[in-house]
Formats: sequence, C-alpha cells, structure tokens
Amino acid sequence: MKIEKIDFIEKFLLYSTVILILMMVSFNYLTNYNRYYSVYYAQEEEKYNFFLSPKQEGFVVIGLVGQQTYHDLEVLVNGEVHKTFGEDTAVTIAVRDRDLVQVNATMYAEKITLRILEVSSNIKNSIPYKEITVNKNIEILSLIQI
Repeated sequence: MKIEKIDFIEKFLLYSTVILILMMVSFNYLTNYNRYYSVYYAQEEEKYNFFLSPKQEGFVVIGLVGQQTYHDLEVLVNGEVHKTFGEDTAVTIAVRDRDLVQVNATMYAEKITLRILEVSSNIKNSIPYKEITVNKNIEILSLIQI
C-alpha cells in the first residue's frame, strides 16, 4: 500500500515535470518566432520578404543634386550597404519601420548634395525634398517611422 502511494507520487511528479518543460519550450518557441523573422536581412530580402505585411514596408527615392554621378556612393540601411549609385543619379530603396537610412561618402573628397525626391505614403517622418550634404563622412538621412 505504501509502495503504491510512493509510485503514484513519483509518476505524478515525473509526468507533471515533463508536461511543464514541454509547455515552456512551446511557449518560448511561439514568443520568439515573430521576433526572429522581423529582423531585416538586406542580403536575403527576397527570402524573408513574405513574413512582413505590406503596411510595414515603404520606399524612399534618393537623388543627387546636379548632373555628376558618383559610382561608389553608398546608401546604407541599418549600417549595411543596400545600394550604390553607380551610373544613376537616383536610387530607390525599400525600407521598413525603424530602419536607419544613411549615406556613405567617405571615398569622395568633394561635397555631395543629396535630396529625398519621393517617399511612399505610409512613411510618417521623411520629408520629401529634404537635402543633406556629405563630405568624406557617413551622414544620417532619416530614421524611418511607418
């Protein structure tokens, strides 16, 4: 009789512990799943693009003021090179909420003036026609808020 009681208590504690551990792992997986896929991967954009709703995305068109082209002028999104100007005088970049858009002109000695030509309608803070001048530095263009 006493041994049966001890066996029952052992089984109860063992099963309860296993169930609690499984519930904890499941809860942890479900809460961290969305955080993992909300991180922006600039190099693998097409792979993770379908996890984000269209309302979280927007675009910004950045153009050079003047006719001269700068082949190595880079547009950075969250510190990563997103696009270079190359032969173009304007580039369009896809942005998401809380992205930091910067321009890297450390390779050029002359002053380069850039202008935000167009933004999508869902971006709240980037003002079209905002101009910045870069001169051998990395300049913050905008912190995107959607």
